Amino acid sequence: MLNTSRITLRQILPGDGQKLSLLFQASPDTGRIQIAPRYNLDPYSAFTALRSDAVGIVAQTPDSDELIGAGFVHFGQCYFESELQDYATLSGVVVHPDYRRRGIASKLAEWRVEHARKRLGEGGLILAAIQRENAGSFAVARMWSKQFVGQIVAGAVSMRGKPPAPIKGISVQYVQQDQLEAAADGMNAFYNDYNLYEPHTAESLRDWLNRSPFETPINHYYVATNQAGDILAGVAVTEQYRVMEMEVKRLPGSLRLLNKVLKLVPPDGALKQLAISKVWFASDQLQATQYLWETLRWQWRKKASTMTIYFDSRSPLAKVFKLPIWMPKSSLTLAVSSPILMQEDRLIYST
Repeated sequence: MLNTSRITLRQILPGDGQKLSLLFQASPDTGRIQIAPRYNLDPYSAFTALRSDAVGIVAQTPDSDELIGAGFVHFGQCYFESELQDYATLSGVVVHPDYRRRGIASKLAEWRVEHARKRLGEGGLILAAIQRENAGSFAVARMWSKQFVGQIVAGAVSMRGKPPAPIKGISVQYVQQDQLEAAADGMNAFYNDYNLYEPHTAESLRDWLNRSPFETPINHYYVATNQAGDILAGVAVTEQYRVMEMEVKRLPGSLRLLNKVLKLVPPDGALKQLAISKVWFASDQLQATQYLWETLRWQWRKKASTMTIYFDSRSPLAKVFKLPIWMPKSSLTLAVSSPILMQEDRLIYST
């Protein structure tokens, strides 16, 4: 039995990329559908490029330089109960199957929470999203959180086989530089009363569009406009598959049979995913938003196999993203540590 007091925790270093890849491949999640990330570039480079303000922690045994666990914490600013606050989000925790149920996840959480509190102060806002059926993660989160709240839907949809029917007077286009301010203003208005929303400006959107671990962009923003050029809705698309593919390690029998018909998972088991975020629409523009969403499902069909989305189940976005019953989805709850309790009736922004 491993003596957990001998486990070494340290911050991730640039040379850890290959070891992280091996850890992720060997440690698929434990749900009905077992999935593990397959990185197409050095994981360390990927994390630092996609999250400029992220810190990683790894766990090692004294007898080997191989990694047996890892976790991340990233920082930002968001609105929490109508006040703009600094926050830290714990994410990406993974423990090698040979070392699970030995307190390693707890040690990784303790390190990241301590790191966050040193930076934010004892009363800082700390968050983590946990799958509702993950009893182990809830047990760890109870060590530091004060509240569990919300129901975030995490789902995926496949690409379209034919284009959506056009809507007269509505067009879909890649956002132009002179439209960024209007897009940011529209997004800020849509999420005005949401908890955890990170406000945007034209400059922050421009920075996000330019952020990439490659020479070409992986972040894109599209808008739906009317004949007058007014922006009615916006959707962000990230080419996640260029950074990593999600490899399906195991499907339950019922889904294997369904996959033979629908071909949701390709023969090599690697899902090429687009991550959807920053979705908003102007008042009474649900139809334009649905058209924008369906158009992107068609336009990106040759590059990706699925589009992943996260949203509050009570949000108006639930009417945009109509998740098929046969596609896998899960429900996430937020663990929250803050001096002020989050109002449970308030909508939650999720990326």
